[in-house]
Amino acid sequence: EDKLKSCIEGLSQKSAQGRKNSIEGMTKALSKKFIYDFLIDRKMTVTDPLMRCLKKGSGDEQALAARCLSLLCLQLGTDIEEDFKDVHSLLLTVLADNSATVKGRAECATTLAISDFLSCSDISVVENTMLALENIFKGSYKKGDKSVPTHPPAVSKLHACALSAWSLLISIAPVFSVKKKIDMHLSKL
Repeated sequence: EDKLKSCIEGLSQKSAQGRKNSIEGMTKALSKKFIYDFLIDRKMTVTDPLMRCLKKGSGDEQALAARCLSLLCLQLGTDIEEDFKDVHSLLLTVLADNSATVKGRAECATTLAISDFLSCSDISVVENTMLALENIFKGSYKKGDKSVPTHPPAVSKLHACALSAWSLLISIAPVFSVKKKIDMHLSKL
């Protein structure tokens, strides 16, 4: 816990490398041990600096912050729904931002899916997230002339992450919504 406290304090360093090291330390700690009791009283203490890293950080820092947020969501489950609304909107913003790094956007897609799957009780929020993910992976659909688009490997990975995240969320969508989405996407192929 002391090491984790040190990592949490390190999230507000001025040095980008120091922040990245702190996020990596937190990620490692959250991956290895279930520490719900430690985190439940520190939700905002952990979430706020990670949001700053996601908002203002560079590509690697954004990706690390998004990954750490997904682990935080896994640790806290449904107890984070109310506190995660601001994080959710920031993740959607970064996901849609074409000027953000592809790596950070891919991690945001995964984090959105995990957080919605575990802690979102509002299906309209889930459907909004699915729409944002669709807007990403539909870039790999065939073009109007039926030719297959070519993308750099990083963009293809982003599309794959968005599709994977969408696939997780479709598993909790209502049946009528699933049928509508599948019909829509089959018509694009």
